[in-house]
Amino acid sequence: MIQKQTKISKFIFFLFLASVLISLTSCSTQKKHETNKIDIKFIKDTVLDKKGFNRGYAVLEEIKVISSNKKVAEKLTNELHRISMNDSLTSYLPEDRLSQKKIFYRECLDVNDSYYCKYIPESYKILLKTTSFLSIEYKYNSFYNPDEYFKYAVFNLVNGERLTYQKMFNNAETILGFYNDNYVSEIEGYLTELNKDDQEELDEYNRYKSHIETRTPFKLQDLNNFEIVYDSTITKAKQLKFHYNGQGGVYRRFFQPGFVEFNIEALKPYLTKEFKDQLGM
Repeated sequence: MIQKQTKISKFIFFLFLASVLISLTSCSTQKKHETNKIDIKFIKDTVLDKKGFNRGYAVLEEIKVISSNKKVAEKLTNELHRISMNDSLTSYLPEDRLSQKKIFYRECLDVNDSYYCKYIPESYKILLKTTSFLSIEYKYNSFYNPDEYFKYAVFNLVNGERLTYQKMFNNAETILGFYNDNYVSEIEGYLTELNKDDQEELDEYNRYKSHIETRTPFKLQDLNNFEIVYDSTITKAKQLKFHYNGQGGVYRRFFQPGFVEFNIEALKPYLTKEFKDQLGM
């Protein structure tokens, strides 16, 4: 009887110990999640512009990273600054950068010459934010120039680093080959739809035909200009969408829609283990 009670007591003790360990693990995970929680805000200000396209108040903005994890916040902020075309902004602090933008914008209005203008109009758009990733669209143009240019980037919110092809793919050269082939294939498909008996469409045909024959193929670093597309519930990654460079400028769109997309399951054999783990695959 005593032996039986001893076994029961040991069993209850082990159950208690297991529950304590589970509780500690849960608290640790929750604490880590809270520590890594990152918020992205936009701070804005205006400048009176009577000369430019705005003909009123131009809105200036700066992106701000908020997190209790200072190391990750600083890393992510620096990575975002590298995307910006405004190299003249010297401060790390978003409030100071916004103040500098106002000064440069006013100077641009005074000189009325984009060549001497230190400020490049820019804006950020959040395309996706999960606990693991931040995907953004960065838009910019020259002062008084209506043409818009784009960059895309994805950031790892665990460590604040920008996600690059080296961290994503086992064999990036293979993915690059898919990318170039699909791009040319899409344009060739479009050419078959044009009526070459119509002068306007013939001109269009010749323009695109010349482009694919003389274009410089995408390079490995162009794989960094992408976004991750999730399903409607933001629980499962569906696609990698690579935005390509165009004829009119470094990131100006030449052929719509301006990207080549791949089903992420089709790319699974080429993804690194680290990237697949981040995606939950």
